[in-house]
Amino acid sequence: MRRRRDLQVQLYSATGDPESIRVKAWLSGHGVPFSDYDIGVEDARRREMLAMGFDRPPVTVIGARRIQGYKPEEMAAALEEA
Repeated sequence: MRRRRDLQVQLYSATGDPESIRVKAWLSGHGVPFSDYDIGVEDARRREMLAMGFDRPPVTVIGARRIQGYKPEEMAAALEEA
């Protein structure tokens, strides 16, 4: 899996949410650096997620792609495209 050094990955997550935990583990396991925004603590980040059209975490933003839930195949494809 190739990665651009300047690629920014953002994860809108929630503490204790099983899918958020799985996405974090997948990104970390693949050596993908990411910014983690806990929507339960960071209200401004929750509003950002809602403005993107998503009402629950996790939402992973990779380049122009927005992926809700734990979808490793979609995350891998987005990383390849970015």
